[in-house]
Amino acid sequence: HQVILIPHGLLNISVSPTENILEEVGCEKFKYLFSPSMNSTEKNVLYELCESPEFNNYLRNNGIKMVLRRQIDIKDEYTPNYVFINKYLSKDEYYSLLTYSNAIIICVGNNFKYRVSGTLFECMRMNKVAFVSRNETLMDYTKYASYKMTFDNVHELVSQLEDIGHISDPYKNLEEIADPTIGWNTLLINYIK
Repeated sequence: HQVILIPHGLLNISVSPTENILEEVGCEKFKYLFSPSMNSTEKNVLYELCESPEFNNYLRNNGIKMVLRRQIDIKDEYTPNYVFINKYLSKDEYYSLLTYSNAIIICVGNNFKYRVSGTLFECMRMNKVAFVSRNETLMDYTKYASYKMTFDNVHELVSQLEDIGHISDPYKNLEEIADPTIGWNTLLINYIK
């Protein structure tokens, strides 16, 4: 099987961050992780993460919350570490949560194939650190990160989160994918070879 990635480009994002949503959900700036995407392909990876004693100890010991876009069932002892958003987020609310988070956590399963993560592209455009569960389709984008973007397991993610303070400029060479016409040209040249 050959995987051909179709470039989408990086959209310009105009944001007017507001702290109102942070007050509403009870989070402080840069004291939470945000997992904005919740679809069926990521449930197992996300549940494993949220049920992990190691991950929950990291959250508790560092005074960090995990903000999720919908309610999931987790152990009662872990619920103080989580904020569940069960409402529609406006564009400004969504981008405010993205802007003020420590990092974005993108959990995708192995059945997430032949697609891109819009959230990852938003992170790249906004220069926001994103950690992505290892996935063959998304591996091609790791070359644009100046840090280890993917994680294979909970322990690896926690280690990466502990080192987040050392990441000053998370992305490089984004001009290669910023304009989709450049990507299409590269794709066609390589495909024809």
